[in-house]
Amino acid sequence: MPYGVECIESMDANGGWIATAPQLVRFLDAFNDIRQSKLLDEASIRAMLGRPPGALGLDNGKPQMSYYACGWEVRVFSEQRGAFNKSHSGGLRGSNTFMFARQDRINWAILFNSDGDRTGKNFSDDIVAPLNAIATSQIKDWPEGDLYPKVAL
Repeated sequence: MPYGVECIESMDANGGWIATAPQLVRFLDAFNDIRQSKLLDEASIRAMLGRPPGALGLDNGKPQMSYYACGWEVRVFSEQRGAFNKSHSGGLRGSNTFMFARQDRINWAILFNSDGDRTGKNFSDDIVAPLNAIATSQIKDWPEGDLYPKVAL
């Protein structure tokens, strides 16, 4: 199906966001310190990122460290400190996106103007691991300022 075939106007949370990669990163940055977010209070963020209740949140009787929560894929490093990797992917005909908020506060987003290759595979499936490897091995310092404040966990 070609780009533009889906009716965006009738969607809300599903496909209703229109943003650039820098805007998505600014959104991710708003959750870097869950105690001081300007978008939601700490209790709301903890609820948004919380482990599913009951058996869905357990793995062999122990709390899952990776799970899906309110629109986010979550990997827990320290719940007490609010250290989570969070990601969200999406796509409509003609587009594919992935945004990733790392527990070390190096956040990134990538947008493609195609929904996949000729086999139907999303481009973001191939780029996540290399981008994380670059962020882990090559970013030694992160710019400070209003957009990127350094805040201790």
